[in-house]
Amino acid sequence: MKEFEQIYERWRKKLLHTNTLLAMLLFLVEVFMFFLLGWIDLIEQPTLEYLLSFLIIPTIINIFILYSGNVIMKHMRSDSKYINYIPILQLATICMTIACTHNIFSVTLSLFCFPLFATILFSDKRMTRIIGIVCFVYMIITFSVRRFSVYRPKNDKYFMADIIVTTAIFCATFILCNVLIRFVEEKTNMIHQGYLKQIEMKELLNRDQKTGLYGHTFFMNTLERMVELANNTLKTFAVAVIDIDDFKKVNDVYGHLKGDQIIITLSNLMKKYFNEDQFIARYGGEEFAIIFSTNELSHGIELLEKHRTEFEAQNYNFMKEKITISIGIALWQPGWTAEQIFEAADSAMYTSKLNGKNRTKMYENCLEFSS
Repeated sequence: MKEFEQIYERWRKKLLHTNTLLAMLLFLVEVFMFFLLGWIDLIEQPTLEYLLSFLIIPTIINIFILYSGNVIMKHMRSDSKYINYIPILQLATICMTIACTHNIFSVTLSLFCFPLFATILFSDKRMTRIIGIVCFVYMIITFSVRRFSVYRPKNDKYFMADIIVTTAIFCATFILCNVLIRFVEEKTNMIHQGYLKQIEMKELLNRDQKTGLYGHTFFMNTLERMVELANNTLKTFAVAVIDIDDFKKVNDVYGHLKGDQIIITLSNLMKKYFNEDQFIARYGGEEFAIIFSTNELSHGIELLEKHRTEFEAQNYNFMKEKITISIGIALWQPGWTAEQIFEAADSAMYTSKLNGKNRTKMYENCLEFSS
C-alpha cells in the first residue's frame, strides 16, 4: 500500500538520523573517556596509539558506514524490497565497530540486540532472520578480534563465559523479536480487517438497500465534486433525472410491495445499460438520477431511450397496464451549483410529464428526443 510505503520511508529516514546521532554520541564519549582515563592515569598505551585505536579509526569507520549507507539509499529504488535493510545494516555495522573497539567490556557484546529490535519496525520476519545472521557473523568477528587483540588482558578468564552469555542473550532477543513481529502482524491484520469492514459499512450506508444503487446523500456529494471539478477545468457534464409515471396510483391500487417490484425492475435495467463510466443513483422514492460526461452525451441519450423503451415493454403479473418513465436532462453551465443543475434536470423531467409523459427532454430549450 502507498500509505505503508510512506510510513516506511519516514522511519528509514528516522533510523538514518538515529545512526548519525549514535555515531556523534560515540565520538563525544570517546573524547570524554580519553580525558577521564588520562586524568586518573589508566591509559597504558602511548597517546597517539590510544587515539588511533579508540577514537580516530573507529570514528572514520563510522563516518564511512554513514556515508556509504546514505549513498546507497539515494541510488536505490524506493520500491526495492531491500531498501529497508540499509539503515538496519548500518546500525549493525556501527555496533560491530563499538564491540570490536571495546570488546573487553561484556556489555558491548550485547549491542547486536539493537539491530534485531529495529527490524520490528518493518514487521518482516525474513529481515529479522537475515539481520540475525549478519549480527551473528559480526559477533564471531568481534570475539575473534578480542581473542587476538594486543589489548587483551593476559588472564582473560571470562572469555568463554562472555561468548556463552552473549550468544544466549542474542538468541533470546531473536526469539523475542519474532514473537513481537507475529504480534504486530496479528494486530495489523485486525486493524486491516476492521478497516475493510468500515469501508464495507460505509459503502452499504452510501447505497440504497432496496436497489443497490447509490443513495440521495452520496449522489449529491458526488454531484458537488463534479461541479467543483467542472469549475476548475471548465469541462461540463450532464445530469439525467428519471421518474416513474403515475407511480402513486400503482402503490395505491396494488400496494407498496408491488411498487417495489417496479422500482427494482427499473434499477436492474439501469445497471444493465449504465456502467461505472456513469454514476447512477436512486435519488428518492420513484426518482432516479444519472451523471455522465458530455463527451458521451449522444451515447448517453441513446442508452436512456433504449432504457425507457425496454422499461415500457416490461410485463407485470399483477397488472395489465404499461408502466412508463419520464426523463429530463440538463448540461452543467459555468457558475451553476449542484442544486441548480439538478433542479434544471428535474425541471426538464417535469416538462416531459406535462407534455404527455413517457419521453425525454433537454433542459436548455426543452428539446424533445422522443414522444
